[in-house]
Parts: sequence; structure tokens; C-alpha cells
Amino acid sequence: WDRTAQTCSLAGILLDPYYRTFEGLMVLIEKEWLSFGHKFAHRCGQVVHDPREVSPVFTQFFDCVWQLMQQYPVAFEFNERFLLHIHDHVFSCQFGTFLGNCMQERDKLKLSEKTYSL
Repeated sequence: WDRTAQTCSLAGILLDPYYRTFEGLMVLIEKEWLSFGHKFAHRCGQVVHDPREVSPVFTQFFDCVWQLMQQYPVAFEFNERFLLHIHDHVFSCQFGTFLGNCMQERDKLKLSEKTYSL
């Protein structure tokens, strides 16, 4: 389940230069991670739950993107600081974008009304 988002996201970045832009990366995260239902709350340990659910899947994806950026630096519009900024806010819980485990939870909690979106 978790690997699907990783694999599809990396394939998108490799195959379509649009996803190597600022806007493209945000669209990709929205499409493959948020809308697909990546369990950010469980995987990032945002709530008290089963510790076996914690897994650095999103961090691994960003590491793969960073590795690609090292190999093909001119192919990307964004830089390492942009990746780190997004990654830090996945764990900061300051934005509703990465809270909860699915869109249904975010909608039920009305996070778009109560928090800012990254």
C-alpha cells in the first residue's frame, strides 16, 4: 500500500518534467500521497497508536528525489531547501495538509477551515 505512492511518484518524476517543477511536485504530492490516502498520522507518529505503524515512507520518497537531484541537478526547478521545508512541515503538524490518515479524516475535522495548507 505505502510503496504504491512511492513508486508512482518516482515514476512520475522520472517520466514527466512537469513533476520536477515547484508546482508539479505539489500536484504530485496532492495526487499520489494526499488524495490516495497515505496514512500520515500513523506513518509519521503524529498520534498515539501502534508504534508498528510508524514508517518513514514519505521520508524515503524525499530521499529518492534528493538522490535524483544529485545526479541530475539541472533537471529540477526546486532545490534541497524546498524538499527540507516540506519534509519538516510534515512532522511539525503546523499545517492541516499532512494531518490525518486520509482526505475523509481531514474533511471531517474541517482542517482546511481550521489550519493553513502548505
